[in-house]
Amino acid sequence: MTPAAFAAVLRQAAAQAPLEVEAAMREGGMLLAGALIQDAIADTDPIPVDQAQYKASWSSRDVAGGAVVASSAKQAVWIERGRGPGPVPLAPIVEWVRRKGLAKAEVRAARRRASKRALTVTGLERVRRGNLLAIKASSRADFVRKVNLAINAANVATAHNKAVRKRAREAAKDAAGSAAEVRVAEAIRQSIAEKGYAPRRVLRRAMGKLRAPLLRMLKDHLGKSFAGGAA
Repeated sequence: MTPAAFAAVLRQAAAQAPLEVEAAMREGGMLLAGALIQDAIADTDPIPVDQAQYKASWSSRDVAGGAVVASSAKQAVWIERGRGPGPVPLAPIVEWVRRKGLAKAEVRAARRRASKRALTVTGLERVRRGNLLAIKASSRADFVRKVNLAINAANVATAHNKAVRKRAREAAKDAAGSAAEVRVAEAIRQSIAEKGYAPRRVLRRAMGKLRAPLLRMLKDHLGKSFAGGAA
């Protein structure tokens, strides 16, 4: 190759190189937003995944000169950077505790205690027992008639009472379970309010693993520019 031809190759490669660098950056952006971010999330302890919104929120968008990798999840900035001590709303933490089942043991224990408390003798049962006592005090002439009436009334009262007791027991168990979840959420809220939330550095760790493959991509793409200039 003559010096003039080699100079022409260099000029063409130089003209092509920015386009190849841009293509390599976009390829690297796709790798970062995909496998590298997902691996970094999986390596985080605890894993910052609730309803998979954060995990699915990462994307790579082509721009002039390369690509922009970002998350659309509103919690991404707190996961990445953490947060200092300060006030924290309780309601979102309660919902999170409920979705993740973080208070299962506390909820089971609270529901058992509530169920036992609901099994006390109710007013309807006392009425039924009072009817039976009245029968015993009746004269022999009214005995059969009052027995039949009392049995019917007792059966109705018992059936009604069982339904009432069941509804009351379930309501008490649900209320106790919700209260247990709130107590767990309040403990978490208090801890965050006092200590803050440690940064997880998901993006930073993923970018650290991007360096080697990105250099290979740049090498491959720049090789194409020289190959094209020499063709």
